[in-house]
Parts: sequence; C-alpha cells; structure tokens
Amino acid sequence: MKKVINIMMVFLAMVVSEMLVAQTDSLVKNRVYLEVLGPGGLYSINYERIIKTNGLAGLSTRIGISYDFFGNSFFYPLDIHFSFGKKRKLEVGGGVSVIWNLVYDKKEVREKYKGMGVASVPPFRILYYPLVGYSQNLKKNFFFAVRITPILSYNNAQQYVIIPWGGVSFGKSF
Repeated sequence: MKKVINIMMVFLAMVVSEMLVAQTDSLVKNRVYLEVLGPGGLYSINYERIIKTNGLAGLSTRIGISYDFFGNSFFYPLDIHFSFGKKRKLEVGGGVSVIWNLVYDKKEVREKYKGMGVASVPPFRILYYPLVGYSQNLKKNFFFAVRITPILSYNNAQQYVIIPWGGVSFGKSF
C-alpha cells in the first residue's frame, strides 16, 4: 500500500511541477471533463494536462476521481497518453485505477465474500488499463472523446481477467 501511495504522490508532483513550469507556454492546455464509464467506473471527474506538444503530437496526463455509491468505494484513474492530430486526435496510452474500498473491514462485507473464499476485501485495489481513443476539439474550447479502456484485473482465484470497457468524455479546455 505504501508503494501505491508513493506512486500516486510522484505522479501528482510531476503534474503540479509541469503546471508551474509551463505556465508561460501558450501551447500547453488543460482540460476538465466528465467521463461516463471508463476507468473511473460509472463516471469520473477528471483533470488532464497536455505536458508536451509540437502541434501534431502531444503527451498528456490525467488524474480523476469517482465515488461508487453501490460499492462504497472511491476510484482514482491515473493515466498518460500520446495524442496525434490537431483538431481530431488519436490517443494511445495506458494507466491505472486505484480503488479505495471504504467498507473493507465491515462484518456484512466479510459475510458477503465468505462464500467466495475471500477472508476480507482489500482496502486498496489497482486495475490496469490500456487506452485507445479519439478526441475532437469543438467550438468555444469544448471537446469530446471516446476511449476504449479494457480493464486488466484479477478475480478471487488470483487469475488475471480482461474486462471489455470504454467511456465517453465531454468537457472544457482552457
């Protein structure tokens, strides 16, 4: 768990330091958006920073947050991706979703998972995902994106599984 927190802190420090250094670069863009489905679960609110761009290709990073009302968990999607194009962009990258389960030690949760051979639900889980998508800049700095993000996870038998997944995003660039 310490390793996950350290990775998240390094990632966040990189994003913040890049924001401070690149404030004078007019090509660097920010995005705030809502993603429906995707690596944040049913929905997520995200901040994306274009770190480097040369006009046709760019490198972006994203951090988001979501709350799962059904599972009483927070999702934190973190990713990095390359984009190719000007107004219409192909995106390729990958990331992780850190899941913080708030009810992992409650008795009713242990009872629910007891029949599956699980002694307890872990407080943190990490899901990995590749990312392939399409985004388009619209008028007045709005944008939308469609992304395929299959989730790589493991089941209760500790076997890796691939869950077909994807999402649609819309928001504002500034």
